[in-house]
Amino acid sequence: MPYSGFDLIIAGPCSAESEKLCIDVAGDLVAGGHVDLFRAGVWKPRSLSGMYEGPGEEGLKYLLAVRDRFKLPLITEVATANHVEAVLKNEIDAVWIGARTVTDPFSVEELANALGKSNIRVFVKNPLVPDIKLWIGAVERLMNKNVNVEAVIHRGFVTYSAGKYRNEPLWFMMAEIRNRFPNIKIIADPSHIAGNSKYISEIAAQAKEMEVEGLMIEVHSNPSKALSDALQQITPKDFAALIQSLSKTEVSYLKNTSLELLRKDIDDIDLKLLQLFAQRFEIVNKMGVLKRDSGMTIMQGQRWSNLVENRLKQALELGINVDFVKELLKVVHDESIRIQLSVNDEKKKE
Repeated sequence: MPYSGFDLIIAGPCSAESEKLCIDVAGDLVAGGHVDLFRAGVWKPRSLSGMYEGPGEEGLKYLLAVRDRFKLPLITEVATANHVEAVLKNEIDAVWIGARTVTDPFSVEELANALGKSNIRVFVKNPLVPDIKLWIGAVERLMNKNVNVEAVIHRGFVTYSAGKYRNEPLWFMMAEIRNRFPNIKIIADPSHIAGNSKYISEIAAQAKEMEVEGLMIEVHSNPSKALSDALQQITPKDFAALIQSLSKTEVSYLKNTSLELLRKDIDDIDLKLLQLFAQRFEIVNKMGVLKRDSGMTIMQGQRWSNLVENRLKQALELGINVDFVKELLKVVHDESIRIQLSVNDEKKKE
């Protein structure tokens, strides 16, 4: 792994705004020696109309100028069959399928049909929403058409919960993808996860700890003047410093015996947690019977609000992340509702 433990480094501006920008950024990246693929968006799907949507097919010429001068392989985003036709015609080296597109199975199927006619390298970003089936389904649709899926790109998920990052990393989703497709590389996109240049280095460090095979970083000569995603782009100089810092990161190794003892402690605690959940849901089942027989509704809104408030106070006192406890309580509550609904259904069947 040549760069900081990564197999593949992808870098370049968010959008191919001009040939000069692409040439300038590529020149700096090549001088630093830390880039394998030059990235730039030609077609930019924007949330609001009137926002900068990239140069269109004209931008492919800017990318080709980069390859002609620096011999760098190129990668850009495709969202339609027409996009695919254009990149194949211009012999672009690789493409990625963006988060918005992956969220729509119809669009993925259209791209699978178009890309299946070639052997172009394809990278698949996670969907906007944290739905693992959409991500898995997109990869499978492409592979079913013999598309050359080289890697998936973890760019974080929209959760609508307040946080310092633009998109939540939800690293466990990435781990599930790795288990499902062990032969496909995983690339992390700290730029889109962070949404702000000041958090990119910490996300990149986290990605390294998660053993991803590569990084995709948005790099712009003058980020503040960028026509899209200005906040999350970094300069070539900062990019070089980031890669260098990751190279210097030292991994601390615990003695195997100590690590195994800690793992055993975790295994024991996990078993106790499962046993406690089993006890809790047994009580929930009994409550369901009592509510049903007394004509009470399953959902008791005020009781639930009070419970959440109390548990969050307890979490704070124990030093546990409140957002984690909120998510945990929601999952437990959903399962409790399911159990009590099943109690009612059983009565109806009698």
